Amino acid sequence: MALVLSGPHWKVKALLAVLVLSLLRAFPSYEALKTPFVESTWSHTFLQIDNLICDMGRLFPPGSHESKMTFRLTVPLLARLLGLNETGILILSAIAGIVLLYVSLVLLYKITKSKESALFICLTIACAWAGQTGFQELRGGFYDSVALCLLLIAMAANSPVIAGVCAFLAAWTDERALIAGAFVVLLSIAMHERAKTIAVLVGWCGYAVLRLWMTSHYSLAVATGNIGFDVLAQQIRLIPIGVWSGLGGCWIVICAGLASAIRQHRYTLTAAFCALLAATIVSALMVLDVTRSIAYCLPAVFVATYLLKDAPWLRRLALWSGIGSFLVPTWYVQGNVMLWYIYPLPLQLARWFAPH
Repeated sequence: MALVLSGPHWKVKALLAVLVLSLLRAFPSYEALKTPFVESTWSHTFLQIDNLICDMGRLFPPGSHESKMTFRLTVPLLARLLGLNETGILILSAIAGIVLLYVSLVLLYKITKSKESALFICLTIACAWAGQTGFQELRGGFYDSVALCLLLIAMAANSPVIAGVCAFLAAWTDERALIAGAFVVLLSIAMHERAKTIAVLVGWCGYAVLRLWMTSHYSLAVATGNIGFDVLAQQIRLIPIGVWSGLGGCWIVICAGLASAIRQHRYTLTAAFCALLAATIVSALMVLDVTRSIAYCLPAVFVATYLLKDAPWLRRLALWSGIGSFLVPTWYVQGNVMLWYIYPLPLQLARWFAPH
C-alpha cells in the first residue's frame, strides 16, 4: 500500500490497483454479446440512435426496457455524433467507469484529506455494481455508468457551470439520476457551495422544460409499465440481497455516516439524508432492475464520507468496508426470480478454456 500511495502520481497508481482488484473478483462475460437476447438489445439501441426523436414507448411493448428509453438521449446523441458502433459504445461505457472511479478517488481525498481512506472507500465502490457497471453491463441501451459518472463529476466540480451541465446531461442519460442528483445538492449545501446548488437546480429546470416541450411537440408517450407497488410486493423476498447488490460494502460507510450525523446532532441533515435514501431505495424496488437502480444511491457514499471526515476511526472503517466489498461476490438482481452471479477472473478463464 505504501508503494501505491507514494509519489506525486499516487492517484493514478491507486486507480490502477483498484481496477485490477475489481476486475479480478468480477470479470465481464463477453461471450454474452453473442446471445440472441443481448444482440436484440443492441439492435433496438441502434434503432433509437438512427431515429433520435422516436417514441420508443409506442414501438415496444409496455413494461419493456426499450419502451422507457425515449428520453434517455445523452449516449445515443453522442454515439450518433461520433459514429460509434457497438464496440465504441462499450468502450465509452468503460471509459465512463474508469473516470467514475478516478473522480471518486479525487473527491474522497478532497473530503477526507487521507490517502488511505480515499483508496479503501474507492475500492469499496469499485467492488460494488455501482463501480462495475461500466465494465459489466454488456446489454445495449443501459447507460448507468455514464449517468453515475456525470453525477460524480457534478459533485466534484469546482465550477458551478460544469456541475449544472453534468446534472442536466445525467438526467437525459437516465431518469434515475434526477433522484440521485438530490445527493449532489445535499452535499453542496453541507459544504456551503451555494452557487453549485443553484446551478444543479437550474440544470434540473432546464431538463424539465425541454422534456415537457418535447413531450408536447412530438406527442411522446411516457412509459410506466412494470413500475409501482405491485412490482415492489413481488420483490419483497429479494430486498436484502437486492439492496446490498447495488452498493455492497458502501452501505457500511453510509450507515456509519448516518450514525455520525446523529451523534453530531445534525438532525436536519440526518432527516434529509434518510428521506433521500428512502426515496431512492423504494423507487429502486418499484422497478424490475433492482441492482442497477440501487446503484444510484452511489452519491450518498460521499455525503456519508463528509459526515465521517473528522472521525478518528474513518481509516479503519474504510479498510473494513473495502475488505467486505471485495470478499462478498457480486450479484445482479432483476425481478423476483432473476439472480446472476458475476464470475471472478479465475472462474471466467476456467469457463472459457475448459474442454467441452
